[in-house]
Amino acid sequence: MKIAIYTRKSVAVERSESIQTQIEMCKKYFKGKNEFEIFEDEGFSGGNTNRPSFKKMMSLVKLGKFDAVAVYKVDRIARNIVDFFKIFDELEKYNVKLISITEGFDPSTPSGKMMMVMLAGFADMERENIRQRVKDNMIALAKKGCYTGGFVPFGCVTVNIEGKSYLQVKDKDLIKLIFKKYYELGSLYSTQKYLKENGFKTLSNRSSLNRILRNPVYAKSSKEINDYFKTNGYLVHGTPNGKGYITYGKTVNESMLIVSNHSAPISSELFLKVNKMLDEKRDNVAKRFSKTYWLTGTLYCPFCEGKYTIANSNRKTYYMCSNRLNRKNDDTGLDTKKEKCINNKYINAEVLEKKVEELIKRLEASELFEKYYKTSVENNEDNEDNEIDILRKTFNENELAIKNLIDKLALVSNEASRYIVEKIDSLTEKNKEISLSIDNLKLKRLEKSVKITKEEVKELIVRFNKISDVNEKRMMLNKIFEKLAYNPFEDTLDIYFN
Repeated sequence: MKIAIYTRKSVAVERSESIQTQIEMCKKYFKGKNEFEIFEDEGFSGGNTNRPSFKKMMSLVKLGKFDAVAVYKVDRIARNIVDFFKIFDELEKYNVKLISITEGFDPSTPSGKMMMVMLAGFADMERENIRQRVKDNMIALAKKGCYTGGFVPFGCVTVNIEGKSYLQVKDKDLIKLIFKKYYELGSLYSTQKYLKENGFKTLSNRSSLNRILRNPVYAKSSKEINDYFKTNGYLVHGTPNGKGYITYGKTVNESMLIVSNHSAPISSELFLKVNKMLDEKRDNVAKRFSKTYWLTGTLYCPFCEGKYTIANSNRKTYYMCSNRLNRKNDDTGLDTKKEKCINNKYINAEVLEKKVEELIKRLEASELFEKYYKTSVENNEDNEDNEIDILRKTFNENELAIKNLIDKLALVSNEASRYIVEKIDSLTEKNKEISLSIDNLKLKRLEKSVKITKEEVKELIVRFNKISDVNEKRMMLNKIFEKLAYNPFEDTLDIYFN
């Protein structure tokens, strides 16, 4: 019998005897003559399956290399019950038994399978309990003034006292100056300019300034600040004491604000005034962009398929390609290389909106509408067919590449296998995205088959030309057109009807 022995240890240390003991116990469990292959992951959590030796083992399982996978305990495979079921189903698919040598059940029997499910559930629960204990411990440490990790905020340092890390705001005068100047000048641009002119070149980035002004680590804790962050979706812990705050967690549901014990330089009054100013500016920008300029959401760049967005300069408003500064152009799909879209033009918003209005007025003419509609529908169908064909070709090429890589996997060293497994995973992820894209294109086509008729589109065009409200214009435009593609170099506008 060919048996894969899998071991995992969450904390990476020098080769531990416990791992070696698990391996020996697994070997002794099986009677008779057997072939064993060992797979070890040290320093990896059971909370996910992104483990190099585990992935190599599962790739070999798919090649039919093993009759069974042996583990010391079920939780070595996975602590997440969803992951566990996926793994178990995958093993069953390839007729590979999962054997837990210490937990004494046979997964080929109904009772054994039930026991395995129960144990996996307990492992999942234990993982969540551990996670909660870690979180509770972090909150308790933060309340004592301890720094719980992550990037140290600007102007701050950490000091080690009796084995614990504590946060200190070192550059208090500079932090005070930043808050004071923003409150006086009323804009990030003006504050940035002032700091640059006064020798603070490291603070010449507006996004960095915004992060500093938003960070409660600098604010003296108060009931008012607690209430402010509660309304912004934070879980707030601790009673205000005039000291600073520490944040914990990265997601909306996990974002916490904890009253800490370090000295903070900014009064709660000034912190709230500054943050409400930032809120107001953010809301005004959102309102201006969403309500005034009605081409947003429908207007696309013909070169990169990115949407046009709004930009302001010299008290004028322009449409610009949203990808002109951050267009991804990497064949791996990774964000490692960025290239500007060639469409670097700023298009006067009023001029372009006037152009679209004039086009829609002309579309009321029956002959012109018929011509545009026929061309738009035919081009759409051809483009979709071409897209699907290209995606399918790429998918098949990736599948062939994956098959070839899996064939090689059993022949290479452990070091080389890591690269191959990573490549397999990368291609697999790409194909998942491709499949999703194909499905979306098919769904898009299906949706079109039940969308409004040509006669209804024409009726909407007539109604559009009588509308003055910008919100109604935007909604009506989205009903009429799937998209409008504007080429600023040739001053052409391609239209795609719904």
